[in-house]
Amino acid sequence: MTASTRRFMITAAAAAATAPLLLRAGPAAAQAASGYPSRPVRLIVPFPPGRPPTSSPG
Repeated sequence: MTASTRRFMITAAAAAATAPLLLRAGPAAAQAASGYPSRPVRLIVPFPPGRPPTSSPG
């Protein structure tokens, strides 16, 4: 077995082991968060509109 085949097999096994956990937790998390947020969220941005946030050094 080559190193790349072994790496693929380990990755596939890890994905197969975690998929049922993610699928089971997904609907419960979506139901719990259905009422959140109950009001608008305000984002504070540290720069004015229309200006780039950083300038790249030349």
